[in-house]
Amino acid sequence: MSESWLELAIIGFIICGIAFAIYRTGAANPETTGALGARFGTLENEFVQVKGKVDHIERQMVGLEGSTAKTADFKRLEHDVSELREDVVSLQQAVAAMGADTAHSRRQIDRLYDFIVEKGMSK
Repeated sequence: MSESWLELAIIGFIICGIAFAIYRTGAANPETTGALGARFGTLENEFVQVKGKVDHIERQMVGLEGSTAKTADFKRLEHDVSELREDVVSLQQAVAAMGADTAHSRRQIDRLYDFIVEKGMSK
């Protein structure tokens, strides 16, 4: 029977050692002391704040993209300006031609006026 008591004591000693090791390992876990939970809570709070700022910036970017001119807009405007420039040049040429026609017509009217006045005065 002494052998069984000795065996039981060894088994008990081993079980106590295992239980002590489990207890110490669990106590070393910072979550049980609350330090890890507090750090995680702080980190989560900071993450929520950063996420809110990023969402705000994304909304601003969407607003800016809608209100700013794009490269295609500039190219379209350049095309429109070049077409307007061509129209202005053709209008200038038309006005110059009309000016020449008007000057020619004025000279013809002056000659007719001079002729009519001279004929009228001579009678």
